[in-house]
Amino acid sequence: MRVELLGLLPPHAARVLDLGCGSGALTLQLAARAPFVVGLDVSPALLALARERQRELGCRNVAWVVARAEEPPFRPNSMDYIASTYVIRLTDMPATLSAVRQLIRPGGRVAIRDHLMPRSRLGFWITHLTRTLRLVREWVREYGWRDLGSILAYRLSRAGICHARRNAALTRAAFEAIYARELPGCRVEATPYSGLAVWEATESRQPDRPRVPEKARGPEA
Repeated sequence: MRVELLGLLPPHAARVLDLGCGSGALTLQLAARAPFVVGLDVSPALLALARERQRELGCRNVAWVVARAEEPPFRPNSMDYIASTYVIRLTDMPATLSAVRQLIRPGGRVAIRDHLMPRSRLGFWITHLTRTLRLVREWVREYGWRDLGSILAYRLSRAGICHARRNAALTRAAFEAIYARELPGCRVEATPYSGLAVWEATESRQPDRPRVPEKARGPEA
């Protein structure tokens, strides 16, 4: 999915944000195509891995920020492109998308890929464990074996289970409804398991009244 979000990078983008960057795989690929990229994540441990990868690559046009997606510490209209993969559902989605609207410059673009949950007649634990096992191959491909332990530990932690329960209702219909409401006019593509929302910020906007975000979440998986 990183190739997809790389392809959506606007050619004029000078400042880019990877929201919920994890260990920085997408961030560093964006840095090869844009003058300056910020990777934001709530997990210091994952950002430590991202910095290690940055040193290995000798990449100097990347900054890492520890912060919640609902409260990014940047000026309004400061980003030309905001990308995110499989993280927004783990946050207070209205608060996060409100922050995204404030950060993106007129003429900029937002591209968000997220997991969706098909409706299931099975119990929560069977669904959660089955889905975790099904995603292991994808996580290894996206993040590598060295990050898999951290991801699995979070998925099975109290915080990870809490977020999984809260977001189990993010079905295709719910995904389409949330993004249509929070990013009016965005293009939404969704399957039973995955959704992509792309929003072009075409007009100047007045600052929204800040939303009150939910209680802090744990590290994303």
